[in-house]
Amino acid sequence: MSLLFPIVFIVIGFFIFRGLKKHYSIPTFDDYCNAHSELVKDGKITCYKCSGNDIFVKPVGNSLLNHHLCKTCGTTLFRSST
Repeated sequence: MSLLFPIVFIVIGFFIFRGLKKHYSIPTFDDYCNAHSELVKDGKITCYKCSGNDIFVKPVGNSLLNHHLCKTCGTTLFRSST
């Protein structure tokens, strides 16, 4: 029983770390603007992969982290925090 708590703690920590690592590997909005400046104009964002401009915000878990995805092709364009 004494080993169960540390093992559970390590496993939970691993999954939290993995999720945050994935989130922070996605570019920020500023990174997206710098890489694709021609696709961000007048407050409109265009997907670099399919040229779609229907973008939606997907919350990541129960946190304040968000991923912005293209509704047309499903590509994750950038990340943000609220």
